[in-house]
Amino acid sequence: MAGKVSESLPETPLYGFSSEVSELRATATREQFEETYDVSELQSKEGALNIKLDLDSYTEIKNVRGEGLQELIKLLDPPEGAIEDLKSIIPREYTDGLKSDPKVNGGSAIEFGEWVRNRFLETPGPLWDDDWTATKIGLQPDALSGYTDELNCTKHGDATYSGIFSHRKSRRWWSTQVIDSVVALAKNRDVRLGELTTVGEVVLGESEKISVCEVCGEDYPDILAAGRDGEDADAPVHLGCSHIHHTREGTFEDYRIADQLK
Repeated sequence: MAGKVSESLPETPLYGFSSEVSELRATATREQFEETYDVSELQSKEGALNIKLDLDSYTEIKNVRGEGLQELIKLLDPPEGAIEDLKSIIPREYTDGLKSDPKVNGGSAIEFGEWVRNRFLETPGPLWDDDWTATKIGLQPDALSGYTDELNCTKHGDATYSGIFSHRKSRRWWSTQVIDSVVALAKNRDVRLGELTTVGEVVLGESEKISVCEVCGEDYPDILAAGRDGEDADAPVHLGCSHIHHTREGTFEDYRIADQLK
C-alpha cells in the first residue's frame, strides 16, 4: 500500500505508525517511510504539532522549486558566514536548487528533506548540538546552559538553528556563530583568546566545569569520539587521543574513535 501511495503521490511524505514501532522499523525501509513513530505521536498534542510542522517544512521546500540554490539554502536560515560551507556540503544533485521535475534526480523535495533531517541536522559540522558546542569551547555539557544567552547574542543574529525541521531536533548551534560570539566576548572583556577550547575558562571564567578528555584525563579535549565503531560519538577526547574511522565530506566533522576510554 505504501508503494502505491508513493507512486501516485511522489511529493507526499509517508510515515509509519505502530504500537510496536521497533518491529515496524525492523521491517520498514527508507523507501517505504520517511519516518516511523509510535502511534502515540498521533494522539498527543505535541506529536500532532510535530507532524504539522513536518508538513510545513516539506511545503517550504516545494515552494522554492526551480528558484535556484540560494533559495534552497535560505530554508536553513543560515548566518552569512555559513553560506559557503553549506554550498560545499549540499548534495551535488541540488547544486542548482530543487529541479522543476520532482521525478528527476535533484527534484525530490522528500529526498532533500530526508537529507536535512538525517544528515545535516544529525552530523556535527556547520551545526553542533549542545554536547559538541560545550566541548568545542572547553565546557562540560551540563555547564553550557549557564552561558547560552551570552553565546546566542551575536551581531549577525541568533546562533541557534531555526530552519526547516528544527522542531524535530534538540538545540543546534551554528558553529560559525559560536566562534563569532566567543571572539566578541573576549574582545569586550579585554581577554586574549587563544585556543577555542580554552574559552570556558579564559573567557567565560568557568573554573569548575572544564571539559576533560576521557582518554588521557587532561583538560581541553577537541572533539567528541565514539568508544567503538558504530556507537554515537559522545566522549570528549583530544584529537591525539583518537583516530579517524571515516572521513566526512566538506565541513562535517570526521567520525573518530577514541583510543581507549577510561
